[in-house]
Amino acid sequence: MKPKIVSRNARGLNEATKRLQIRNLLREWKVNIVCLQETKMKQIDRRIVRSLWSGIHVDWVYLASHGASGVYGPNLDSNRVTLWEELAGVHTRWNLPWCIEGDFNWWASYQFQSTLSFILASKLKALKRDLKLWNTQSFGDLRENKARKMREIQEIEQIQEVRSLTQVEVERRTLLGEEMERIILMEEISWRQKSSALWLREGDCCTKFFHRVANS
Repeated sequence: MKPKIVSRNARGLNEATKRLQIRNLLREWKVNIVCLQETKMKQIDRRIVRSLWSGIHVDWVYLASHGASGVYGPNLDSNRVTLWEELAGVHTRWNLPWCIEGDFNWWASYQFQSTLSFILASKLKALKRDLKLWNTQSFGDLRENKARKMREIQEIEQIQEVRSLTQVEVERRTLLGEEMERIILMEEISWRQKSSALWLREGDCCTKFFHRVANS
């Protein structure tokens, strides 16, 4: 049986009436795992958990609230790229599974009418299409971009062999070097993700494939 996971912005759990509302929703949804954000509570003990969860068997973890904290995505698309690059870089340093949850407000923009399973499948298909389009528009072909940057760097180096570079050319070469580092990092992340996906389909911890990927 696949677990049913729900993520919800609680917007504070200090009031008993708010906890009762969430308790009723969880009972109605029949969830197995719930992720509550912005509880605004410094401590969550068994009493609080029992006021939210009606099941007999329960376990929980929490991050104590210390004022306003957290990571919010920027509103500008140009700034979001940097955030996703940083998150992807962090992801490559851990082999444990990730669970991404949050306030995906754009999810409501996908409108379909039918059964719940059909609506979910249709939204995921639409999301996949939009992500592919966003990836193409934001990053393009990494190999093509890398080759173009390399050619421009080589042209500047050839100029440097016959004369001193101007300040503009020096700044351009520095910028190209930074862009090359970003592209190489994105290539590494891409290959790690592809290897992980292939491992999930074809490998396990006892196969030669696993050891080859782990040692690469």
